[in-house]
Amino acid sequence: MATKLPPDYFKDAQTPASVLLFFVLHYYGTEAFDWEPELLRKELQEDYNVELTDLQSDKIQAAMVILQTNLFSQDWVVLEKISHLLNNHHDDFDTVNPVEVEELVSTVAEIHVMGVDEDFWWSDEVRAYIGLALYNYGCVVPPSCLADAIMPSYAGTADLEKTEALNEVYSVRKTQIEQLLTEVASLV
Repeated sequence: MATKLPPDYFKDAQTPASVLLFFVLHYYGTEAFDWEPELLRKELQEDYNVELTDLQSDKIQAAMVILQTNLFSQDWVVLEKISHLLNNHHDDFDTVNPVEVEELVSTVAEIHVMGVDEDFWWSDEVRAYIGLALYNYGCVVPPSCLADAIMPSYAGTADLEKTEALNEVYSVRKTQIEQLLTEVASLV
């Protein structure tokens, strides 16, 4: 076990879930997937003097859910909650809080960085949720990372400016997270 964990990443609310999970897996291995969230918090506190905030703890758990289950792609409520968490907004399962399209695209970028196959299967329910979110945003042609969205009917000419902007959000976010993971990998 290493003697020092870079605590700044755990203090910064903007640290991506994938980076937090990287540290957890590096220092505790895959057995951490089987731990209760409170045990992980306790271990980090005792071993590295790192106190997780509720948001950071939930981000780690969200990343674990993404890697261990298909709930993110099958249940729109899980998609919504995980998207909020991966975009640094604490959320609960008691309130419906529609996800912003930019946040959804950023979330998909992060799950792809985590190694989730870009061709994973979305349920029709989730595809319709995404399509409605895109449509409400004013996007009638989904960005490539959400190409499977079920879009509502649209009569008119498609303006691809929003689609292109969302593709750019995806690309920039994915690159940012990849660079940050490379940086933190050099620290351990």
